[in-house]
Amino acid sequence: MAVVPGSVKVIHGAATPPVWDAKNKVMRESHTTNSRKILRYPSDIISADTDYIKLDLISHHGKGSGFSDATSKIWENKATTQVGKKKDITLKNLAGGSVREASRTLWDAKTDQSIILPIPQDIKDSNSTGWGRNEINDWAAWGINAMTDATKTNDLGDAWAVLKATAIDAGGSVSKSPGSGAIDLLKANLTAGAANALGSNVTANGLLGRVTGQIINSNVELLFSSVTIRSFNFNWNISPRNKNEAQEVKDIIRVLKKRSTAKKDADKSFGFLNAPDLFRISYMKGSGKHPFLNAFKHCALTNISVNYTASGTYATYDDGTPIHMQLGLSFQELNPIYAEDYDDSNAGEGVGY
Repeated sequence: MAVVPGSVKVIHGAATPPVWDAKNKVMRESHTTNSRKILRYPSDIISADTDYIKLDLISHHGKGSGFSDATSKIWENKATTQVGKKKDITLKNLAGGSVREASRTLWDAKTDQSIILPIPQDIKDSNSTGWGRNEINDWAAWGINAMTDATKTNDLGDAWAVLKATAIDAGGSVSKSPGSGAIDLLKANLTAGAANALGSNVTANGLLGRVTGQIINSNVELLFSSVTIRSFNFNWNISPRNKNEAQEVKDIIRVLKKRSTAKKDADKSFGFLNAPDLFRISYMKGSGKHPFLNAFKHCALTNISVNYTASGTYATYDDGTPIHMQLGLSFQELNPIYAEDYDDSNAGEGVGY
């Protein structure tokens, strides 16, 4: 059924009705709807001693007006100018530089809107680092060490001579090695290769274990392999106590859904999608940062869920507002946490990140 201008009923006085777009013949959300600088639930949440969580919304802007402009801002370091034949070229120094982190560029970004909520139950942070099992047996270690000489020359003939000498040395080492271990290893590799060619699935190490009761010493070591990006999940039970609070809850849910969604922006970026907006999360106490709880880097809202029947039964007020709802938000930080971040003022006075 077509929507006719003037037919929209406004339930709560705090909201502004949608606006009729005569050109495109559709209803559009008024720019004044949900545009208040601060949204909060419950309405009387803040006092001098109140602990709460604040979500600052930041518009996600590209790093430049075009590809060349954006790529020139990826590297963060002092620039040097070299004089060329046709024009001067500005370069970024490699030494002492680093890739520009998104979080560092956003600390001074202007906040479009803030949402204030009670600190949810079961809050926690988890900091982890990637470590992985790594193996290298004695024969491989010897080969790597021997091959180092071949990589020290830029002459192809010299490199080939080193490789040939290394192969001869390897053969001599096998024949002179104490016991029959090296010979057994060689035989096991040849046997495993032949067996696998016939459809088997065996390894030299497995054959050695079956025949001699020995396996190759793999010199297992745990090595640092990667950094991780933290995720945070928050859940709130929401029960509006009056019409104004119900409208505030509706506005909060609508803003979170809208600002966490990709944007077409068809007039400016035809054929492309623009990134959703970002969030600066802070645990607060009164008007300042919480003196104990962890800090956050800038986050993306990766998931929002709303259960409109949190009590297990569908029940609403006269205007249709659910009596009991549960709001769930999942955030993920834009950058990993590094040791140097704890020395930054943004880490706060508490436990840091």
